[in-house]
Amino acid sequence: MSSSINESEALREHWLERRTFAQSLVEQGNPQEAAESLADVMDLPSDPEIRVIAGETYGLVNPEAGLEILNAVLDEFPDNEEALAAKARIDETVSSASASDRSKWIRVLTPGERLRRIVEFQNRILALALGIGGTLLVSSLMLLVATPSPAPEPPRIIAIAPPVDPVSDLEEEKMRKFEKIPVPSAPKAGEISSQVITAAASSSLAVVSIDGIGNGIGMSHFGSNFGSSMDFGVEGGASAMFFGSESKGERFLFVLDASRSMRPSQVQLRNEELQRALNGIRGAQYQVLLFAGGAFFAEEGWGIDPANSGGSHGPTHFVSPHGSYKFSSKSIYDFNLLGPDSDFTPASWKRADSLNIRKSVDVVKKSELFTGTDWDTALEIAHMMKPPPDVIFFMSDGLDSDLSVSDILRNSRRFGNPKINVVAMQTDKGADGFSGIAEGSKGTYTIVNQDGEVRDGLEKPPL
Repeated sequence: MSSSINESEALREHWLERRTFAQSLVEQGNPQEAAESLADVMDLPSDPEIRVIAGETYGLVNPEAGLEILNAVLDEFPDNEEALAAKARIDETVSSASASDRSKWIRVLTPGERLRRIVEFQNRILALALGIGGTLLVSSLMLLVATPSPAPEPPRIIAIAPPVDPVSDLEEEKMRKFEKIPVPSAPKAGEISSQVITAAASSSLAVVSIDGIGNGIGMSHFGSNFGSSMDFGVEGGASAMFFGSESKGERFLFVLDASRSMRPSQVQLRNEELQRALNGIRGAQYQVLLFAGGAFFAEEGWGIDPANSGGSHGPTHFVSPHGSYKFSSKSIYDFNLLGPDSDFTPASWKRADSLNIRKSVDVVKKSELFTGTDWDTALEIAHMMKPPPDVIFFMSDGLDSDLSVSDILRNSRRFGNPKINVVAMQTDKGADGFSGIAEGSKGTYTIVNQDGEVRDGLEKPPL
């Protein structure tokens, strides 16, 4: 029960953030961008209260779309006070809108309207196919009745060559034609008459070919194309690409260097590549962890504790929505999370949609670099994610001098044993550590050159 309550609260918070985000864009004069932030919504929440928030969000961009959602809520729950109040506000906006105001409304399709259009399109195609099939059937029957049988030819003596079965030849020819055309288009008038006349030798063949056309264009042809687009998740996982390294999975964790040794050009390269990677896994789950000495997740509520940001080796006190946490520090390469693992609550997985991606990238861009380089601690926190990641993309610009590859791999095997794809940001230092983690986890080792191009760090140079 508590799990479903938490999910409902998370979904409510998600839609509240969407509404705030869309309202901010509209107020800034960017309604088109606000509409685009809703383009990846494949389904509306079942909870009526959260659906009201969704209706208000759509109404910010196009009041008519918002009213469609709110009216659907009221059809099911006529006394829903939140829906009635939201509908009254939007109705007032619509009634007082001038022609100029209406021209600024962005045409945006709700998930329900999107689904209706798909079904209508499928039905039109099906009706067209059945119409063509019926026409061919009637034409075939009429020709079979009206076409006189040819006059018998005088008997001929055929020597050596065996008799040819015209029906078998005709059937083979027809099968070859239909094998080449998986979804037949409407034939031209001349082609119809030609096919029917050819089929006159065997009426059963004519009927079979017409049924094939009717069945060839049906709902089944659209199931694979449209079904997955209406799914809220990614069936079978997604394929993520990060600095030339590609892996498939359902949950991707990006563990990115945020140490003071990162140059501005490297930071920009990191941020741009992260945004490209996240845009490529729409619908999958992801999270971003920034590390140096210690680590924090790239989302609101996480970061360095401003009241305890000092220390000879860098910051050791951090905050999260679940409370503060801290590290002990022996050097800039050796930080240890204090307290048992059970006391630390990692961030939750996020769905890769336009709103979440934008927020994650914004947090990464605004985050300040801090002191330290501790790969072990960063990957220790990475392996605390629940459920565990399928793939970890780990990026650093330098060597951790106090690194234990064996400890990292041993810990990884305890928690899901994800593939770890490591990226060396414009450095050849730490090659043994990078390659050891990659090979031990069946991951990849990629080196980003000074010009931004990438090369395989595991590839041996030619002799």
